[in-house]
Amino acid sequence: MAVQMDKMAKMDCESIFRIPATPRVEKLRGIYLSSPVATQARPAYYSADRWQSLYFLEGWLEYQDMPTTVLRRAHAEARILEKSRPIICEGELIVGQLDFLPYTPEEQERFDKLYEMFKMAPKIKGRTDHMSLDYEKLLKVGARGLIGEIEARKGELAFGEPAEMAANLEKEEFYDGCLVELRALVGYAKRYAERARAMAAEAAAEASAGEAGTAGDAAEAGAGAKAAAARAAAAARSKELLEIAGVLDRVPEHPARSFREALQSIHFYTFNLFGLYALGRPDQYLLPYYEADIGAGRLTREEAQELIDNFCMLYATYIFSRASVSAMVGGTSRGGEPVENELTYMFLNSISHTRMADPSIGLCLTGQTSERLLKCSLRLLADGHSHPALFNDRAISDSLAGYGFDRGDAREYIHTTCVEITACCKSNMWTTVPWVCIGSIFVKTLYENAEPEYACLDDIFARFGENLREHLRGACKRYAVIQMERARNGAEPLRASCLIGDCLRRGKSIGQGGAVYNQFMASFVGAANVVDSLAAIEKLVFREKRLTLGELKEVLDRNYEGEGDEALRQHIVRKVPHYGNDDAFTDGLMARLMKILAESCGGIFNYRGAGVIPGAFAYNIHVDMGAYLQATPDGRRKGEPLSDSAGAAQGRDTAGPTAAILSATSWDQSPFLGGIALNLKFGKEMMAGDSIGNIAALVKTLMQRGGLEAQINAVDAKALEDAMEHPERHRDLLVRVGGYSDYFVKLSEQLQREIISRTAHTA
Repeated sequence: MAVQMDKMAKMDCESIFRIPATPRVEKLRGIYLSSPVATQARPAYYSADRWQSLYFLEGWLEYQDMPTTVLRRAHAEARILEKSRPIICEGELIVGQLDFLPYTPEEQERFDKLYEMFKMAPKIKGRTDHMSLDYEKLLKVGARGLIGEIEARKGELAFGEPAEMAANLEKEEFYDGCLVELRALVGYAKRYAERARAMAAEAAAEASAGEAGTAGDAAEAGAGAKAAAARAAAAARSKELLEIAGVLDRVPEHPARSFREALQSIHFYTFNLFGLYALGRPDQYLLPYYEADIGAGRLTREEAQELIDNFCMLYATYIFSRASVSAMVGGTSRGGEPVENELTYMFLNSISHTRMADPSIGLCLTGQTSERLLKCSLRLLADGHSHPALFNDRAISDSLAGYGFDRGDAREYIHTTCVEITACCKSNMWTTVPWVCIGSIFVKTLYENAEPEYACLDDIFARFGENLREHLRGACKRYAVIQMERARNGAEPLRASCLIGDCLRRGKSIGQGGAVYNQFMASFVGAANVVDSLAAIEKLVFREKRLTLGELKEVLDRNYEGEGDEALRQHIVRKVPHYGNDDAFTDGLMARLMKILAESCGGIFNYRGAGVIPGAFAYNIHVDMGAYLQATPDGRRKGEPLSDSAGAAQGRDTAGPTAAILSATSWDQSPFLGGIALNLKFGKEMMAGDSIGNIAALVKTLMQRGGLEAQINAVDAKALEDAMEHPERHRDLLVRVGGYSDYFVKLSEQLQREIISRTAHTA
């Protein structure tokens, strides 16, 4: 499905960036930004958690006599789909929102009672989402095709032999649960269609009533332009609503026949899953529908862009702040052909139209990515948008293949939410499992060996590796127990498993290990702090003998607040070398540390028999972890944030962006598919006009040296400070945090300060 570059040469894709956002899109953006989720103004019971839905709890109670917990959950899921009220906003062309309408007093009372009862149910822990579904299959067969496949597989089950009984009973349970949910999903779409028709009739009646009521007045007054416009708008909306009903009559039940049906089918299957389900590679699987409609004259590029914008903005109605859902464009196809087509540009163009945190769009860069596409993307970032994030296609796919992934699957990857890399359509990899505060493990290592003190950095590294390995084994074992419980009692909606390979073929849900790929993805936080601390110890303790390790620990215990401590801290900050400045010594320490982190994951397995893949990004937990960690030898005081990414600690990369990139690529990033985030913050002048070419050269350098990912902020520090003082002026100001985008004014004050403190490169 990839578009070859010779075809791209005939296409003026830059003109797509000149397609403006329509008035409809601007109006819908305002509506969505005022939704309960976007404003966080929902009552306490509002949540994206299905078990905090009245309808789920009612179903859970009603089906308590189901023979298994898995089937009971499936019927409770179906109850949500059967009872949720269809919500269609004025002007929408793609529809589907979670039912966050307020409960009546009676409903609230019932919810409170049922929720207390539900607290006795098996607890749901671990990852239930963070995956990309097989939308290509959905568009080809529809929910009805999935139902047919399941019924056929169920019909093949045999129970005549002892060996068949246990295995096939589990498969039958899974298939029965899938059928319950899929049939309820089809019914939900029908109710949406009915609601659209009812609204169409209301709009038609409004148009007719307006015409009858204003005819005399218009004749008498000699003017009726305003009334005529209102009638025309009502009539036009009535037509649109009938079209929406027709689309929902078709999808997601049946295969999609058009670009609009494809977008609607994807969204409808996804939004009611109550979770973070990545969009995958839309510029590949949507391309046949787009090209067919454009070729037949059924759709214009402007209309397609408006549909994409509406589709993308809908995520704001159910993806909460501090969460993220992703899409990727560009890169290569499963067969290795370059992907760069009109949809690649249209999804990127939607970033400037929607100006929202989600979907977090990533651009996969290859050696064949056009200069045009790269610079168009960098201009988006220069304009202050927080994405696209930039990913190294070849390095990532090679690394996945090195972990044993099929080469086609390795090319079809996705940053599942933030920057964690998983295979589309086939993964239930538990991302950020576990989080590991290596700053804390380093402090433990530093303090546990009083007599004799460590004699050199080799001693510290050796003991640190032992402590890290012990911690990681214990943490992974605890999560493996959670996986074991999930295999018994389920958790995730079973209809998600219907679009994850090879769940249907194996007759296993993702919770039972039905997915092809099931690794844990540990994420290590605070690497730059550890490296800078090691550099300080080497210089001050082992080389200069300025103080002993015991004396340094006394300074840390005092949080740099004793007599002479601040002078020492300033010496560490200003005179000791820091990682992120193309310094051979600290870069070497980082290479050694990251090798230990990667090797610590070897030989550890989860309940499903899969291994552990390391990551090195922080999301926003570097602030939380830092809040509980004592002072560290790098000059960081107690409670201050840890480093936020694979780059330098905040404010310590003072040698410019090239040096920062050289340091970040001085060590082998390839094992760290659990997430690498290199945050680069540039002053506005660095990304203005022809300077985009300089930034493009830096990005290429990063990719050529094996860097996996870069995310760029081009926000004026003064604007961020003004947003702290006057949040009402900046409610849609987006920033990159530690792998994902969020609205700056919704972040905690400490996280806001941490983002401002990052070095803004100006030369």
